[in-house]
Amino acid sequence: MLVLKSLTARFGRSLIAFGLTMLLGQSVATRTLSAEDTEGVGSPGGDVVLYEGNGGSQDIVAVYTDTAGQETKVDPNDEARSSKLMLVREGATITVFDDPDGSKEDDYCVIRVKKPSPEYTVNSFERSYEDEYVIVSYVRKNGLDGKVSRIKIE
Repeated sequence: MLVLKSLTARFGRSLIAFGLTMLLGQSVATRTLSAEDTEGVGSPGGDVVLYEGNGGSQDIVAVYTDTAGQETKVDPNDEARSSKLMLVREGATITVFDDPDGSKEDDYCVIRVKKPSPEYTVNSFERSYEDEYVIVSYVRKNGLDGKVSRIKIE
C-alpha cells in the first residue's frame, strides 16, 4: 500500500489507474484507488474515466482530470460507452458529444455532479436520470454509446 501511495503522490491517480488496469485488471485498479487508499495524496481533483463497455467495463478509452475549462476530442474516437467518476468535485459538469466539434445538433449527454463519490459509474450515456450523486441528461438523435467524439469539463 505504501508503494501505491508513493506512486500516486508522484504520478497522480489517472496514470496509476491506467497502469494497474492494463497490468492487473479493472477490479484491482478500482479497489486500489478508493478514497480511503488515496486520501491525502495525488492530485487534488478527481478523474473522469471513459470506458469502452457499458457499466464501466472493458478497456479504458481515456482519462481526464475534473479540472474546469477542458474541451477536447476524445482519442480514440467512437469507442466510449460509459464512465467512472473518481472523486469528481461537486458542481462539475461533464458533457460528452457525438459530434467531434461539440455541436448540439447531434447526440450529447450532460453529467452534473451533485456530490463526490470515491467511484461512481455512469452505466450508459443514453439514459437520463437523477440520484444523490449526479443528474444525467441525454439528448438523443441516433445514439451516443460507442460514438463519443468530444468531451467538455466545466
